Amino acid sequence: MTALIASAALVGVLSGGDARWAVRYDVGLMATVARQRGIAVGPCLFAHPTLAIGSYAYIRGMRTHHMERCRQVDTSQDSDRARHIRTKRIELGSMESRRICGDTWGGAAVECAVELWGVIPE
Repeated sequence: MTALIASAALVGVLSGGDARWAVRYDVGLMATVARQRGIAVGPCLFAHPTLAIGSYAYIRGMRTHHMERCRQVDTSQDSDRARHIRTKRIELGSMESRRICGDTWGGAAVECAVELWGVIPE
């Protein structure tokens, strides 16, 4: 299964992923949300307005070119969902956002363009 996921990521990198803009959760908040949902806290957690909670995606920073396999643990509130879909917004945990977006990133979405490739959970 790991080889299949790696192959899917490679195909995605070669063909281009879904262009998005990332914002950052406060330190520890994404892990708290994961625990509240009964999802294991991993090294890379994110929120997306339309993907299923618990699914995985590869996320790559366009400026840093750093890519990680991340697990979705949260989604947009109903009042924010349409805006997040329209503006192509995702949210990253604090530490993973620094790796993917860079240490100098202030947290504003317009400063962190990412590409996202969805994959099937293991």
